[in-house]
Amino acid sequence: MASGGGDEACWNQCRPEEYDALLAASVASVREQFAGFLPKDRELDVFASPPTGFRLRVKFLVTGNEADVEFDSPAEDRPAPTAERKAKRRKHSASSRAEPAPPCLPAPGPGATEEKVPPGSCDPEAPPVKENTPDSGAVEPASACESNPERVEKRPVPLEPSEATRPPSAVALQEAASSPLPPDQEGSATATGPCCVGEPDRCDLPALRHAGWHQGKPVPVDAYPIASEKIQASMPVVLGCVSRSRMLRNRLRGVQYLSTLAGDLLVTLIYEGRRLGAAWQAAAEKMRVATGMDFIAQSKGVERLVGGRDSVSEVLDGPRGAALRYKQIAGNFSNPNGRMAEHTLRWLADCAEEIDAKNIDLLELYCGCGNHTVAMAHGFRRVLAVEINRKLVKAAHHNLQANDAVNAFVIRAPSASFCRSMLQRSQWKLNLKTYRQDSCPAEAELPGADAFALKQDLALSEAERAEQTATFTFGAVIVDPPRAGLDEITASLVSRYPYIAYISCNPVALKRDLERLAPTHCVSRMAVFDHFPYTRHLECGVLLRAREKVDEPVPTVPA
Repeated sequence: MASGGGDEACWNQCRPEEYDALLAASVASVREQFAGFLPKDRELDVFASPPTGFRLRVKFLVTGNEADVEFDSPAEDRPAPTAERKAKRRKHSASSRAEPAPPCLPAPGPGATEEKVPPGSCDPEAPPVKENTPDSGAVEPASACESNPERVEKRPVPLEPSEATRPPSAVALQEAASSPLPPDQEGSATATGPCCVGEPDRCDLPALRHAGWHQGKPVPVDAYPIASEKIQASMPVVLGCVSRSRMLRNRLRGVQYLSTLAGDLLVTLIYEGRRLGAAWQAAAEKMRVATGMDFIAQSKGVERLVGGRDSVSEVLDGPRGAALRYKQIAGNFSNPNGRMAEHTLRWLADCAEEIDAKNIDLLELYCGCGNHTVAMAHGFRRVLAVEINRKLVKAAHHNLQANDAVNAFVIRAPSASFCRSMLQRSQWKLNLKTYRQDSCPAEAELPGADAFALKQDLALSEAERAEQTATFTFGAVIVDPPRAGLDEITASLVSRYPYIAYISCNPVALKRDLERLAPTHCVSRMAVFDHFPYTRHLECGVLLRAREKVDEPVPTVPA
């Protein structure tokens, strides 16, 4: 379940001394694969990753709780009845009505009540106590909601993080992990950790373990040296606390860690088919206070926030030494290797300087949270970015404002739909009134949004301010598509522009798209970024120029 990079071959083994040889072999493979596209007068740019401590985002399986079934928890925390269980209940109810009462027992009278199944019943199919069972309507599968982030319902907990509960440093977490157990918990050789947030008589539960998939099987992961120091220090603390609480460990199937180079951390607990009620919330709050970490819980397509936030703050070293600030949403895409993200931003900025883009308007497709948008804004006259994910669009507006990128705009639209519309015109006119009311209502929630909008208006021409429109005449485009690469409509649009910057996470799709663009464009520059060391996966960056035989000058606007 690692985030990106495919099947992890190094869950428990990381050999930094082998890194250079592995990278050299992967780079040689890329050179061979793209030999027909690389410019003869320019070398392939290679950006290596730190061999350890580079992974900022990782998701683990949780093992050790396969036999945990919590039948004596409050009804609100019980799993919803499955269709099979409901059928068994109906069958049992029908047979009970058809069969007469045994001779030794009197038939229940009009005022009699049926005996309740006591808590902790050994019968796993026994229905819960009727008067404590909530109304179970149709529940949407978690997988459907996770595949479409727009449908995930968020129920934040109104908890304000205090000074005492800010995310601790890696040193503090390591000290907590090595601290002695409370006196009433000494001698427990199973569940270990800095705190016991569960019931005192249940601290002898089997310890939970992190695991990852390798060759189709879960492999225990006790140490993960390629992760950031923050994640490494948090791993034993999180599962140490969860292991000691049956309320928190019940049906826990995964843990995701999201950290940043700036030292922020957010942990997501992933449950399978469980309602997270007040009892779980109380146990989770105890864990938050004990560890000083904020959490998110996901179950049945619903998110619960423990700490009041669903994002982390990142600061990247951008072009020309600028400190770029980002808000990254948990559960949505963010770069798992921060150092490679910095290399990518600086390489793109070099490409912009190479083509002298100060008077060129830039179109960016698949912009995400605005990672590239923020860095490119100061290298172009104006930037229009397109993204479909609602949460990422909201984060992108936040990031533009945080970095004072007044010449950049982000709209929410499917890339294919935008490209289909753009194919029918030579310019894109953005109605700023509609844009601020409909496309980015999240700006109203940001402090200083009105001042930022005023700065954007001042950056427009006098005629544009009067009409409240921003006009884009694109001369360059950045695409960072998913693994499938560019669809036909998008490829048709980008082929119209003199300059294309292509960031690819799939060399196979990249080669196919380069062949599709070959009649109109040639590769001017190419780079590889080792986002996932110790794997064969390399991300590529390509700068394409329109061929000289294409008589289409670069659209420019006077400064």
